[in-house]
Amino acid sequence: MEWRPLEGGGRVALNQFLPRELALATGLSTDLQRVWRRRGHLPEREEGFAHFNSVDVAAISVRYELSRMGVAPGDTARIGEEIARLVLYFALLSDDCVASVRGGLRRLTSMGAGYEEDDELAQRVSGVQDRRRYLWSAQPPQMALADDITPLLSQEQYSAMLHLDLVVIGKRLAENSPKPLFLIDLKV
Repeated sequence: MEWRPLEGGGRVALNQFLPRELALATGLSTDLQRVWRRRGHLPEREEGFAHFNSVDVAAISVRYELSRMGVAPGDTARIGEEIARLVLYFALLSDDCVASVRGGLRRLTSMGAGYEEDDELAQRVSGVQDRRRYLWSAQPPQMALADDITPLLSQEQYSAMLHLDLVVIGKRLAENSPKPLFLIDLKV
């Protein structure tokens, strides 16, 4: 597990997930994970067993949603990798059980006082700057991010459009994850 410094004190790491935990968090069954692995859509197992970190889990969550909408899993790898941390950001904002925090109350209070809003802390923990909510496309697998898709719909330019609400995916990931996505250590 790799730790990185967290501004304001402490450090943060991505939690690790086994295939059955990935299935609970994302809906991608262990059987389908095997199929995706055989076809090269998931990394090969290392040391006899598969494991995924929280960024992998978020990326696979997006990829699975796209595949359910008809986008080939092979076309979703880059997209999942690019927006995984954004999904984790929305997961952090949606649920209190997404991060396991270790440290004294004073350290937690002083760290929290260093941030004006929850949004700022979620940005630091997840490592995102861009906070656009929607992933959309009129021609998959080419995808783009948008703050609001209403203007895109009102332009009457596209006869069909695929879109994912990243807030909903983040919230679902937070609710379904069998363990915290992030580990925060304030005792450093």
